Amino acid sequence: MKKLKAVSPEAAEQSQKVLFEKFRDLNSHLSDLSERSGIEKMTERSTLIHNQITGMLGEMYGLLGFPKVLKSSMRLSEMPEVVQGLDRAIKNVVNDLGTGTGGMEVWERRFPHIFQSPAMLRHLAAGGSTAPEKKLQWIKEWILSKEIDFVRSDQGQHSWLELKTKTHPMSLRDFDRSYSGKSPRTQILEDREILEFLGLKESIRLEYYVTTGMEPEVRNTLIHLGVHPFDFKKEVTDVTPAVH
Repeated sequence: MKKLKAVSPEAAEQSQKVLFEKFRDLNSHLSDLSERSGIEKMTERSTLIHNQITGMLGEMYGLLGFPKVLKSSMRLSEMPEVVQGLDRAIKNVVNDLGTGTGGMEVWERRFPHIFQSPAMLRHLAAGGSTAPEKKLQWIKEWILSKEIDFVRSDQGQHSWLELKTKTHPMSLRDFDRSYSGKSPRTQILEDREILEFLGLKESIRLEYYVTTGMEPEVRNTLIHLGVHPFDFKKEVTDVTPAVH
């Protein structure tokens, strides 16, 4: 953190705040973990704590290594271009529904990872309203609540970078494996569709990085999906943090 403060005090302050919040959340899970919890709950909490710790380590790793980072752990609600684009997109859907030329199923087919996302399906299964206006309101809140690991800006090109902390190179099986109800592939497809839905796919690119690397099949899949596999060897020439 001292190195980060020397390069960018503002970024260091923001990152320190995020990490402290995660430490508080982690502590609450630790305090809730006891022998009285039962083996099932202890296993669930242990997995959650492990994921949080590796996630925090990955974030610190990224903050010290990725160049041109503007912010880390940034919610989409904090991005003015996202808020404005989302308002326009929702208005387009409402207008389309009002003309009677197509129902929600048209949008569900066009943007399945938004209108039929795992989160939406869980919401509906829990009794969420199927009324179009209610679904649109839920989608809006869901998109705004999503968090991007790192937001970068390099020579006028903005990007959202997703980081995965693993103990081995990511395989295609890992990429398609579901973690807490969602696979890495599904996550990146959600990000891609959100950018397209908001009309931002030309101004913001998606990047992906795995701390232990990825197998060629994963890299090729990402490229096919229009996602840039971040390569430290090619893109980072300075060992000091390059946060702006």
